[in-house]
Amino acid sequence: MVEAARIAYRDYPTVVNDIPESGLTYKNEPHEYARMDSSMQRAQKAIGGSSDSAQLAQSYMWSKVAKSEFDNEYNDLYHNTVVLAVLAQCAIDGIKRQYAVDPNDEITRIRSMDCMNRKKDYPLFMKYTHEIPVTKNGKERPYEDIKKDKKKIERRIDKNIVCPMNYLQSHLDKIQGAVRSEAIDTYQFFKKIDGSANHKQMSKIRTIIEDYDRFIRNSILYVDDDEDSFDIITSKTQEVLEQIGRMRIALPTMNRLIETCLGVMGKANTDKQYNEATKYISRTFNLLYQVDKERFLSNFVHGADKNFPSIGGSYTDKTQ
Repeated sequence: MVEAARIAYRDYPTVVNDIPESGLTYKNEPHEYARMDSSMQRAQKAIGGSSDSAQLAQSYMWSKVAKSEFDNEYNDLYHNTVVLAVLAQCAIDGIKRQYAVDPNDEITRIRSMDCMNRKKDYPLFMKYTHEIPVTKNGKERPYEDIKKDKKKIERRIDKNIVCPMNYLQSHLDKIQGAVRSEAIDTYQFFKKIDGSANHKQMSKIRTIIEDYDRFIRNSILYVDDDEDSFDIITSKTQEVLEQIGRMRIALPTMNRLIETCLGVMGKANTDKQYNEATKYISRTFNLLYQVDKERFLSNFVHGADKNFPSIGGSYTDKTQ
């Protein structure tokens, strides 16, 4: 391991942050806490900005290498990659200390340079890695808006950029997707259980799950600290589980909740609640499973099931 470290140190130099610290200090006052919080927000922005810009600079640089174009623009791109690596270090450490440089201002300066400022600035692989938000303020965005954002990204793709990530993406594209034509119908795994469901209870559970889903999405969007997000979501999840658990859901009621989520009631069903329920299948299944694992699993076919004589048949629960 020591020998490997020696070779790495000798043959693969690492960028060193030699920027002096600003000497900034904070006082133990509420006003200073707000200033610290603002600095942290800017640091988090710089971390993402430096990484994104470095990825673009490296892609442009690799394209130059592939075409043997070692010109002034190549030198600028190489220099930018080094500077952005240092800025990323400053941004990460900037949450604890500040340096005599503003990473966000430097990133803006680099992005405005001729070698970086391009009409088509995305390599092909970014068509797949650039995330398009599907929600806004906790609500689902219209499909047309999402479609427009996708087209905006496609217009920024430059297929002439040559870089290792494009090679990787081209090989990923060759992987054949799963064959869907021979998929087994979902209904063959679902048990239709006899008995009357409590529709009032079903409506209440759906409302709880929809509110819970919005809460989770908002927490992920607006809570910056990962630990805070985890604690908030964990607390809310436990609250929802206790709320649903107190309802003592009968098997036929759980069966209908699962049935509507799976969408096995037929496409002809136009009931608004039915259509809405299919959007929250993951949340519903996860919560119902945690509330009552045995009762939840009894709604599905499995190899050792002696009470279920044939696929697609019905099952009567004796212990409702």
